[in-house]
Amino acid sequence: MRALRIPFLLTLLLLSTMLLLVACGGGDDEEEDGEDVVAAEQADSTTEASATDAREDVDASATATDEADADEADAEDKDEDRPLDAAVPGSREDVSCALEDIAAGQSADVIDAFTSAYFVVDGKLGAICFGEEDPRLVHAWEVLGVVATADDLGDLVLFAGYDAGPDGDTLAYVSPFDSYDGANVFQMTVNLNASEADETELLLTMAHEFTHIYTATTPQLDRETDAEACDTYFEGNGCYEDDSFMWAWIEAFWSDYIDEIDVDNQDDQGAADDRCAASPEFLGAYAATNPEEDFAESFAAYVFGVPGSPEVEPKFDFFDGNPSLRVFRDRAVAAGHANVTYSFDGCGF
Repeated sequence: MRALRIPFLLTLLLLSTMLLLVACGGGDDEEEDGEDVVAAEQADSTTEASATDAREDVDASATATDEADADEADAEDKDEDRPLDAAVPGSREDVSCALEDIAAGQSADVIDAFTSAYFVVDGKLGAICFGEEDPRLVHAWEVLGVVATADDLGDLVLFAGYDAGPDGDTLAYVSPFDSYDGANVFQMTVNLNASEADETELLLTMAHEFTHIYTATTPQLDRETDAEACDTYFEGNGCYEDDSFMWAWIEAFWSDYIDEIDVDNQDDQGAADDRCAASPEFLGAYAATNPEEDFAESFAAYVFGVPGSPEVEPKFDFFDGNPSLRVFRDRAVAAGHANVTYSFDGCGF
C-alpha cells in the first residue's frame, strides 16, 4: 500500500507548484497591464497640457496682435484729429525747408525770428519741416481756409511763421520761387506776433495774400515771356495773360496810372501817396502802390463785406460780376464773416 501512496503525493506537489507558478505569472501580466494604463493616462495628460499651453500661447499672441492693432487704430485716429486741417499730412522733395531758403532775402533779425514752417501738399497743411509746431501758425492756416480751399492752394508749397519785433508792420507776405523740378510755386509767411493782435486784421490779410498766389499762377501769368515781348503788362516776374484777372483789372482801373509804375521799384511809397491824395478810388495809400496791391486790398474788403467809398464800389462790382471771384465772398458769408467791421484809411482827401 505504501509503495502506491508516495507517487501520488509527489504528483499532488507538482500540480500545486504549477498552479502557484501560473497564478504568479498572471499577476505580473496584470501589473504590467496596469502600469501600461497609468503610463497611457499620464501621456494623455501631458499631451492635453501641451495642447492647453499651445492654445494659451496662441490666445496670448492673438491678444497682443489685437492690442497692437487697437493701438495703431488709436494712433490713426489721433492723426486724423490733428488740428492742422490736413487730411494727408506729408512732406515734399521738390523744395527746401532749410532756414536759409525759407527766410531768403530777409534781414538778419527776421531770419533769426523764424519759428516754424510746414510743407503744403496738394493744398493741405502737411508735415512740419522747420522748428516746432506753433498753434498760432496753425490758426493762421485755418483763417486762410475761410476763403481758400485746397484746390485754390495747389501752388502753395510752404507755410512759415516768424516772431517779429514790436516794430514789425508786415503781417504776412508771399514769395514766388521755382521748385527743384522747375515748377512755379509759392511760400506764404506769417508774422505770428502781429497775427495774434487783431483777428479781423488777420482775416483781411490772409485774403489779401491769397490773391498774390491766385493771380500769379501759370494760367494767369506767363513767366516765360520777357518785358520786351509782353503785350499786356510785365509785373517784374512775368507777363499777364490777356484773359487774366490782373490784366482785366489794369484795363478797368489803372489805365491812367500804369505808365507811372516802375517795375524795379513797385513799392514807391511816395508815388503811392500822391495817387492816394489825388483819387478816392483807392482804399488807402497801400492800395495805390501798384495794381497788385490795389487788387488785393479791394478783394479783401469785398470778400468780408467791408464798405468802401462810392468811388471804390466799381471795384467791388468787378469781383461780384465774376463767378470765379464771387465764390470767395460766398465762402466768407457761409463761414459767418458777411460784414466785417473795419476801416481802411481811404484816399482823395
